[in-house]
Amino acid sequence: MKIALWLKAAFVFSVVLYAAVAVFVAGAPAWDRPAYPEGSPFAVPAVVLSALSLVLWAGGWILGRRRKPWGPFSSAPRPWPLQRFILAAALVEGGAVLGLALALLLRDSRYALAHAFVSALLLIFLPGEERGD
Repeated sequence: MKIALWLKAAFVFSVVLYAAVAVFVAGAPAWDRPAYPEGSPFAVPAVVLSALSLVLWAGGWILGRRRKPWGPFSSAPRPWPLQRFILAAALVEGGAVLGLALALLLRDSRYALAHAFVSALLLIFLPGEERGD
């Protein structure tokens, strides 16, 4: 049974739910507004949350492609490919969570939709346990 395949579907579904929650709570996306909230007091947190999302996405993508375990995972009883996938997927999903926080902070669901889209794409292409190491 491909556990990673089921987990991947669950992670993608949760990312889609974050976008749906943002649209429900913050309203429809305001595509006519500028992308950067210049006059908002939350302009700096918006940049920080977006940068953290990039770091989480990059970390998840790099970890998802790591061939050998390291540190505390080197002697773990479960197979490394499944551990790698779960940790990498959690990092990638974290970018969508930050997008939801950003959308709720700025009351604009565009940010959650964009972060959810990127997270879902990365999750779909993240290698699961079927990759031979």
